[in-house]
Amino acid sequence: FKIAVSALLVICFLYIFALYSIQVHIHKDKRSLCSAVSPLLTGSTGVNFEDGGERANWPPTLKEIDKEHQHLKLGGYYPGPRSCVPRSTVAVILPYRDRDIHLRFQLHYLHGILYRQQTRYVIIVAEQIGSDIFNKGQLMNTAFNYVVNDLDLKVDCVFFHDVDSISEDDRTLYECKDDRHVVHLSHRMDKFNYRFCCGVTIGGVLGMSPAQFHSVNGFSNVYSGWGGEDDDMDARIKQIGK
Repeated sequence: FKIAVSALLVICFLYIFALYSIQVHIHKDKRSLCSAVSPLLTGSTGVNFEDGGERANWPPTLKEIDKEHQHLKLGGYYPGPRSCVPRSTVAVILPYRDRDIHLRFQLHYLHGILYRQQTRYVIIVAEQIGSDIFNKGQLMNTAFNYVVNDLDLKVDCVFFHDVDSISEDDRTLYECKDDRHVVHLSHRMDKFNYRFCCGVTIGGVLGMSPAQFHSVNGFSNVYSGWGGEDDDMDARIKQIGK
């Protein structure tokens, strides 16, 4: 009798669990995919480095940025809008050292851009400490490993983002297009009069899927100082035909 009662209780529990699971599944399915073109986009982001208007601090402090973006969860994470299912999950890695003003401008604008694009995202500030020469490649590799191995988040696209490269238009989408191509968002910059210059195809803002990043074995760790890791990554991508 005790065995029968126990079995009955287990069956009842499984039945209730199944009903609950089905209800949760149906509830999740009621949300449709977010629109391919977000209705929140405004076009120009109005990037301005000179005048914050009535703001006491310009760029805003990190505390002010946190208050501005109430949608954020702990760790610079936004799960996406409640009204629809985000089409992709993006991680943005900002390699950084001793550039506080650039970082504050970047976070002020970038959080707003990604929010309006209705994507699920996380921004990782990867800071190198100590007095050694800046090694951006090693820093980005370390941050990538953290994103894919330590975060409870399945990321579709990772952007390696210079802290001083700020998008001027939120219609420039932070997304990976397909498995055959990487994404370069900063090929037209104000300092080059918005013209493609110097054969630059990698630096600034580069987007790759985790699979693409693994296929080129990440960035080289051997370059310290400015720029070598970008040229090396350009060669790696061209070698495998991505």
